Formats: sequence, structure tokens, C-alpha cells
Amino acid sequence: MIEHISKISRIIGFESRQSYKNLNDEGRKVYKIVDSFLDEYCAYFGFDANYVVQAVEKFIIRYKFDMDNFIRTGKFPYEIGNNNFDLTREEYDLFLISSALFTRHRFGVLKKISNALLGNGVYLMIENFLNGQSNLNLLREQFGLTSISIREHNLFFNLEKTKGFVKELGLEFVSYDNISSLYYLVSSKICLLENKRPDYYDIHHELASQLPISGDFGPIAMCEIKKRKLL
Repeated sequence: MIEHISKISRIIGFESRQSYKNLNDEGRKVYKIVDSFLDEYCAYFGFDANYVVQAVEKFIIRYKFDMDNFIRTGKFPYEIGNNNFDLTREEYDLFLISSALFTRHRFGVLKKISNALLGNGVYLMIENFLNGQSNLNLLREQFGLTSISIREHNLFFNLEKTKGFVKELGLEFVSYDNISSLYYLVSSKICLLENKRPDYYDIHHELASQLPISGDFGPIAMCEIKKRKLL
């Protein structure tokens, strides 16, 4: 599919060739997996190549616009009033957004999601939370590991503040589940014991990533947020 749409669109073709050229062997494997998934996804929903081209070009143009503004001003889109995004429909049964809401305008996005949800609609929120991160660092300390710091640009959610905001929107905060595995602890500990520097492509990471979830340790959590049906 990527090759097909690259032939239709000069913009996508250029971006695709540049991206592929800079990938290592592992990255090219992922590229092929994404390409295969895109084929299956489009076939399932009946999307043709032209539809994909329009969607991807719209994203690339907006991304470049925001990047140019950031280079010129040093400010994020929300700081200069360009934080609006268009939804393709007015109402949705389900939103699933993963690790995307990490800037200061994230609560504005939550409000838009709330407005677009149908009655009994569900928003599955997969984001980074401070409480799990803090618990993880306390646990890492017990194992002689350094704390994992949060990068300046990456804002984590405060669980209680998020619950309060969700309630103000008239939504129901159904559940919070930390879905971080013991990967964050075990991979680093093994490397420390063997005097190795942690690396994403190391066998330790591959094995540690398959470990089960264990309590509220780690930054990544999934929350179920539901919109009450109006009577």
C-alpha cells in the first residue's frame, strides 16, 4: 500500500523514500509490518489508495505547518492559537488515543472528545500518569537503579486532576489500569548486573517486554471514560 500511494502522491513518495533510507534493519522490518497492516486495514474498511493519500497528505501538510511555526517562534501550536483539529464526523461511539496528549492543551482535546462522544460512548485513554511513574522510581531505587526522569516537553497526567476534569465534563471515569509491564524494572536491572548499557534491540529488552503487569508501577495506564446517555 505504501508503495502504491507513493506513486500517486509526490509528497508521500518523497517522505516515504527519505524515511526508508534512514531506517536500520530492525526499522525496515517494522516498516514492512506497518505496510501489511495498512493493506489489511484499508481492505477491511473499503478505503482505496486515493482516500489514504488525502488523509496522509493532510497530516503531512499540517505537520510541516506546525513545525515551521515552531522553528520560527519556538512555540507549540496551542501557544499561538493553532491547536484546533478537525474530526471527520460529528459523533463517535469510541475514541482510542494512545500516548498523544502530552502538551498543555491536552485538556482542551479531552473537551472536544467529550463533545463528540455519543451517549454511552467510550473513550479509551492510554497515556502517561505521574503516580505510576513515581511508584516505579521508588521501586527502582530499592534495586539500586537510577530514577527515570520525565522530559521537559512530555507532560504526564495527574490522576486525581484528570478524574476531576472528567467529572466536570459530565463524563464517568470508569476505570484506571496501569498497563506498564515489569520491563521498566527488569531490563535495566539485568543490564546493570551484567555491566551492559540498556539498548532497545538487546535480547534483555525483548524478554523483559513480555513480562506481566504488576501493580501500579510504570507510567503507562489505560483509563475507560464513558459518556452518560441523556434521558
